[in-house]
Amino acid sequence: MKMSSTLKLVFGLSMLLLASFTRAELTCSTTNAALLGVADVVDPGTNLLASGPINPGYYANSCLIFEGENDDAGGLSEPHPNIGQLYDGLLNGEAFQNVNGGSPLFTGLEFIDPNQLQDLDGDGNFTDPGWIHLANINDGNISYSNAGPSPYIATSEQINIGDLINITFSCNAGDTFCSWTLTPLPGIVDKVQTLLGGATFDHLLFSVKTGAGPSTGGFAVYDFDFNQIFANELTNNPLSPLTLDNPYLLSGTISTGDFVNGENNPRAYSHINVWARDPQSSVTILISEPKSLTLLVLALGLLSVRRFAGKKH
Repeated sequence: MKMSSTLKLVFGLSMLLLASFTRAELTCSTTNAALLGVADVVDPGTNLLASGPINPGYYANSCLIFEGENDDAGGLSEPHPNIGQLYDGLLNGEAFQNVNGGSPLFTGLEFIDPNQLQDLDGDGNFTDPGWIHLANINDGNISYSNAGPSPYIATSEQINIGDLINITFSCNAGDTFCSWTLTPLPGIVDKVQTLLGGATFDHLLFSVKTGAGPSTGGFAVYDFDFNQIFANELTNNPLSPLTLDNPYLLSGTISTGDFVNGENNPRAYSHINVWARDPQSSVTILISEPKSLTLLVLALGLLSVRRFAGKKH
């Protein structure tokens, strides 16, 4: 029995609406990602966090979940030139035909406001979200991304993120929970401070993929907004030592608890992608190396106390 064109259209629209409804019903828990430590690299045993819901420590500020999708498909987690410009990379609004029906999963504004968009590619338009891909973790192996320069010049040499920071994860394929650290490499900080002054990044994001197909998982992203985290630290401790004058070692945990199997147990992770967002600097600095990647070392310091103090006056 053949289905009429009208019935096919109705059926197709019904399936589309059902898919949209299903996507809207998906929920994630920010408690599956945690920031447990911010420490000076010369004194890694002292946690400079003094508050937060984990006391001390913070769960992710926001999260999103995408069932049956792959954040690595079609190079979505391999942006180039990786300076945070619009349509370059998953979080900056890039689309791939085999993901989400060819529509982008992100607009770039999921975790920031429109007034935080920048002109990173030098085209005169403030449309760039600023998300930089740092690394991919697969079965315990870490692959660092290249980035820059910003604005991009094809003849310029890119910098490997692994030359600036060291990322560790305790988990391997098949695990459902792991600890992580991000540490600036020795000898880099003075160079970065000389080039960038107070430049930093204000978001750190983990994209966690589970399962091998649409029926066995998907991916979820967990965003840490250091604008909020450091503001809270300052509110609870006006003498907080956190400042851009020093590099910091970050540490925390990641869980796949948002994806469970038929027995209600977390599914094993497939891979993890790490991203950071480069905020707009209030000072224009001309440098030979890209701001969006050299700042990643100071990124572990994040926002200065002075910036938040200024907002209170």
